[in-house]
Amino acid sequence: MEQKVSQYDLLIAGGGLAAFLTAAIVLKKCPSLRVAIVEKNQQRSQHTWSFHAKDLSPNALDIIGPLISQKWDEYTVKFPDHERKIALEYCSIRSEDFWKSIGTLTKTVTRITGEVCEVDKTELRLSDQNVVKGRIVLDARGVSGKNFAKGTGWQKFIGFEIETDEAHGIARPTIMDATVEQIDGFRFFYVLPFSKNKVLIEDTYYSDIPHLDIQKIEKEIGSYIQRLGINKYKITAKESGSLPIPLNHSYLLSKVNLPEIGMRGGFFHPTSGYSLPFSISCAEQLAAQIFYAKHVHSDLFEKSRQSVYISRMALFKSAKFLIRLNRMLFRAAAPEKRWHVLSQFYRKDMRTITEFYSGKLSLKTKFSMITGVPPVPLMSGLKHFFSDAAEFHDRKAIHG
Repeated sequence: MEQKVSQYDLLIAGGGLAAFLTAAIVLKKCPSLRVAIVEKNQQRSQHTWSFHAKDLSPNALDIIGPLISQKWDEYTVKFPDHERKIALEYCSIRSEDFWKSIGTLTKTVTRITGEVCEVDKTELRLSDQNVVKGRIVLDARGVSGKNFAKGTGWQKFIGFEIETDEAHGIARPTIMDATVEQIDGFRFFYVLPFSKNKVLIEDTYYSDIPHLDIQKIEKEIGSYIQRLGINKYKITAKESGSLPIPLNHSYLLSKVNLPEIGMRGGFFHPTSGYSLPFSISCAEQLAAQIFYAKHVHSDLFEKSRQSVYISRMALFKSAKFLIRLNRMLFRAAAPEKRWHVLSQFYRKDMRTITEFYSGKLSLKTKFSMITGVPPVPLMSGLKHFFSDAAEFHDRKAIHG
């Protein structure tokens, strides 16, 4: 087969959220750039990406505004011992709306279908022997299993998007309803009302294992829908996933051949799992560096590599503290009592909650989060908070 070689300014391996958001933000800053995205296929799984509006810059909000499916001025959290409204603007993007609108923001992007076999700082080799070259090459091919082989908890979920025969009456999101039976770790329901007749309901677990018992969980979702007083509805979409909740920071220190972005690069909140704000922040930094390099005729690849590295190191600094909190949650708290940790967190002041979700915690906020009556056994909490061991202990070792 004759080898075909193509050349671009910016070349991205992987066709998910981070790849297309990065392309859109870079093109907004540098519209003349030749950009290509190589994706294995164009099959899209159902997904919902949510974020707090405060976690994005005004420029980023302006760019992705057309992608937002719904936004709310406040949301609710519920625990067995208290309930609270949180007055923070909350936004969600349904995958259906994302893929409908992202094409307008990336209309000049060349989309190449093919499986990437080899990556290099200047090219991607595909399974059909074709080669795609780029002055800047980024890897956005999703979570790399090797980075999360050890020291990992899991946030796993199954969700139904339903359409109700009558108005469901849910006025605002409930991002955590932990008043349900606590099984398989910290468990809560996540509810997003997209319209008066459309709502997303997810059963979520902070678990020691990534496995999902689909049949059992789907039955639990059906019971919860009835608990909400919804009797007549149809399921219009389903989504599911298992996301790593890191218990050590090695995933941010792994050596790679080229800059990694999105989940693969560790650009997500270590505790909440939210990824969109971190991918966008990285893309904004990258766009600024490319813009600068083009105007001073600098090495584009080196500037992009430095940009992603700087973004990753900034994330590393904030992630270290959050990962310590993760260890307290997964190692110091018995699975059925993990909800106490989150319940205590949501009693904190608004500054603490806002900074936690942004991933940019001041010393005052860090102190606030670890003071007060501990929601876990004191000595065990201190042990795991200050331990940097990579191995994830089994449940007997923790609680036996």
